[in-house]
Amino acid sequence: MQIDTQSLNHAALVYLPEQLLMKNAAVVRTELLELIKNGETRLLFDLKGVGFIDSSGLSVLVSTFKALQPVNGSMALPSA
Repeated sequence: MQIDTQSLNHAALVYLPEQLLMKNAAVVRTELLELIKNGETRLLFDLKGVGFIDSSGLSVLVSTFKALQPVNGSMALPSA
């Protein structure tokens, strides 16, 4: 699995999978942390295509937020 990203006004627009579950959380987390490691410090998550997030998926978002703190990064989960 690979998450899709798009460059948008000095930020990375991140498209998460339709379901963010225990079975794919580790892969998504790794890919998001790799984005941060490669210098992306502003992440904007597009959740339009996401139908379900379980607690493992929520932990991916929390760990991404925590990984952005040391690099003075930010993330946003825009509302509809």
